[in-house]
Amino acid sequence: MLTTHTFAFTTTATPDQVWIALTDCQEISRYLHGVALVSDWLPASPVKLCGSGDTVASGEVLDAVRGTRLVLSLDGGHGPATYLTWEIASTPAGTHVRLAIDDFGDEPDEETALIWRPILARLEANLGRSAERGPGRG
Repeated sequence: MLTTHTFAFTTTATPDQVWIALTDCQEISRYLHGVALVSDWLPASPVKLCGSGDTVASGEVLDAVRGTRLVLSLDGGHGPATYLTWEIASTPAGTHVRLAIDDFGDEPDEETALIWRPILARLEANLGRSAERGPGRG
């Protein structure tokens, strides 16, 4: 059964700063437990989740529109892929960031939240620091 878990926050960072945080290896490793997503971020390109030099999971970029939307699949080799959809929207209050996680597992919302809330909190904090440095600087 497909389950969708949704998380969102608003940041003072620009949509471009959010995009950089989602696609730059060094930025990603700052909030994603020290691992990085590696890709050229073009639709149909491969994605690798790398930690300590090893590929932990792999997948594909399904959609990529800089500063607006990033969709990818990831599979750690244990079953069906998980799909991550990042939506980025400029608002009067800043930039709204939404993550939808679609998976076929039976993991309850609470367990998914325990994994993803700290990641998103670190991402949001890093974006706040990026916003303080100025537009386009990650």
